[in-house]
Amino acid sequence: KFCMLMLGACAIACMLAALVVCARLRRWSARRHRSGTSLHVAFLHPDLGIGGAERLVVDAAVALKQRGHKVSITTAHHDPSRCFEETRNGTLDVHVAGSSVPRHLLGRLHIVCATARAFVSAVRVLLAEPECDVAFVDAVPAPVPLLRACGVPVLFYCHFPDKLLAPGGGGVVVTTAGGGGLRASILCMLRTAYRLPF
Repeated sequence: KFCMLMLGACAIACMLAALVVCARLRRWSARRHRSGTSLHVAFLHPDLGIGGAERLVVDAAVALKQRGHKVSITTAHHDPSRCFEETRNGTLDVHVAGSSVPRHLLGRLHIVCATARAFVSAVRVLLAEPECDVAFVDAVPAPVPLLRACGVPVLFYCHFPDKLLAPGGGGVVVTTAGGGGLRASILCMLRTAYRLPF
């Protein structure tokens, strides 16, 4: 089993390396054939519904487009019946990628699924938009290292900087409210460890 696990990890690493090389070559080729001073900005947002984070992304994208830049938004979910007008009337170029990845697995692993959806969106940008000059990554930071490895400058917008103000652990607070003994403490530590990378 260990050998199979290592073989799988090596295969994933090779596929990621090939993706990085292909993306860098496509970007190099796209830049050679480009003229002008306008930028191509790719926005990555997890769910393009109606809310404050979505309004910020839409307003920023519209403002950049009005200034003559090419703008695209890639999202894992976009419901035309529940979204801002600019995303459905053709003002903004919206692409859906990652919708086949579930939001959770049996009510758990929300962060793992959000990370997978964000990676699918990032891969879509890398392969379909090699001329992208900068990526505006919103809310889910997981694809930032991949985009940077492929030579795409990244602006990451964090909507929840207040977590950095929480006491201890760089924003992670461990509590075992109500006692609960050893089992509750272990579950609390596992939940905390699950969230540490995010």
